[in-house]
Amino acid sequence: MHLEKNGKIITKVKFNKKDVVVYFDDESNIKLSNNTFAHFYLYKGKKVEESELNDILFENEISSTKAYVVRLFSKKQYSKKEVVDKLLKKKCSKKIIEKIIAYLEEFNYLNEKQYLLYLIDEYKEKKYGKNKIIFLLKNKGIEEKLINSIEFDEDEELESAKESLEAYCISKKDKSYIALKSLGYAYLINRGFSSSIASKAIESIHLYINKDNDKEILLKSLEKYVIIHQVDLSDESQKEKLVKRFMSKGFSYNLIKASMEELWKN
Repeated sequence: MHLEKNGKIITKVKFNKKDVVVYFDDESNIKLSNNTFAHFYLYKGKKVEESELNDILFENEISSTKAYVVRLFSKKQYSKKEVVDKLLKKKCSKKIIEKIIAYLEEFNYLNEKQYLLYLIDEYKEKKYGKNKIIFLLKNKGIEEKLINSIEFDEDEELESAKESLEAYCISKKDKSYIALKSLGYAYLINRGFSSSIASKAIESIHLYINKDNDKEILLKSLEKYVIIHQVDLSDESQKEKLVKRFMSKGFSYNLIKASMEELWKN
């Protein structure tokens, strides 16, 4: 915005619901927040020098950015790193970001310890293990020293792992007992539980699935697959494909063969 040496004069002030538009004698205009407008005591006929206009624009950016971050925090909490990343995406200058961070810290919006506890509760509610929780906290930008101060109770971790395993087994009713032991272990590791916790949890898998039910599970799965895909059990090549498919699910060769014969007879 170009300014004459003697500044420019306000020719009109338009009040809107959420902002104020100030018009100048060079036909330019600026949109300001109500706070910025009031702070600089602007009115029709006032001459605005270049230095003052720069201050007005700077304060207006701070005002609008404050409003933006307050809206963010009204929905959820954020770490300092997350806020900085969002402001950088909005192309805010380093000076503006410093002002906003100072404002958030002054009014206790940014409380890393409180945010840490909030996130831990959220992740534990989702049944994540220690390793995944730490990984997610680092991604959120939580300070290393705060993360290192967390104490994870092994009994609590094991109980959470067992609950995750139970839910997983219920969702995989078509899998064999042997397959579920392997898949369940990998599932727990993927959710951030240590190998020792995962191994201990797997020892309780018999509580969630009975290995003696493999034949019943296999028969139901076979029958469903044969009907849907119109498999001809008299065709040896199709039968072999079935064998390979269900062996990949953890069922034994002999059990699959016996089940196909039973299905064929019926």
